[in-house]
Amino acid sequence: MPETGKTRFRPRWRTLFLFTVLGAICWSAYSYWSEYSERAARKARDLMAPAVGAQCTVILRKGELGIDSSRLWPTEIATVVNNVQGKFIQLNDEWIVLTAADQQQVWIPRGHVLLMRVGR
Repeated sequence: MPETGKTRFRPRWRTLFLFTVLGAICWSAYSYWSEYSERAARKARDLMAPAVGAQCTVILRKGELGIDSSRLWPTEIATVVNNVQGKFIQLNDEWIVLTAADQQQVWIPRGHVLLMRVGR
């Protein structure tokens, strides 16, 4: 029986075109969804931030201070103060910014923060 020259699984132009269009649609949907979820997370975080100018106390983690124990309230442990106080300015994914009593900005890495208290 003679072969007709066509193989059963030969790639066709319309198949390649459809896969290309499908890939573009999937990539577009993924891009849209990832941007949407990032914006939603940022908005939720911003809603939880204290009001600008609010008095805040940031308590730092014990590992960052080099001490053995830590408290959930502002204190001094082995001559090391475990907190920073000031007026809240802003926060983002990496930093919390406060204005100290001497009107200087204090930038605190969020990874070093154990607790942030708002108000006195």
